[in-house]
Amino acid sequence: MKRLFTLFVLMSFCLVSTIQAQVGDDCKPRTVKGFEKNDINYRLQIGAFSKEKSLDGDPFFNGIPDETDVEIEQINSSSKVKFRYYAGGAFKCYVDASKFLKRKLWGHYPDAFVVAFGTDNERLGKVTVAMQSQLCLDY
Repeated sequence: MKRLFTLFVLMSFCLVSTIQAQVGDDCKPRTVKGFEKNDINYRLQIGAFSKEKSLDGDPFFNGIPDETDVEIEQINSSSKVKFRYYAGGAFKCYVDASKFLKRKLWGHYPDAFVVAFGTDNERLGKVTVAMQSQLCLDY
């Protein structure tokens, strides 16, 4: 049992070291779908639906606290998309978007997450650990 615990600790240390090395000072950001790190902004996606919802009348949108100052809008990044995405906010920094989401929206929308967008309003996708590593984003 002691050896198993030691092995677990070593593996955890290696994983953390690898992530820190990828996001460290010498990290060289790569592009995501052709966009550089500085050309990406971040929004908070609260929902995606196959049918359009009314931003004014649908009860789903009643959970947005007034004090958030985030205007939710429907995002259709291309005609090939099967869903209507609803997102708001405009953050240049992933960390700011993530903090805002946790402080202001998770209580009302626990499934909400940060989404990356290119300068042409192209939805690049949910910000995952892989994307964070690729862009050298702070966690």
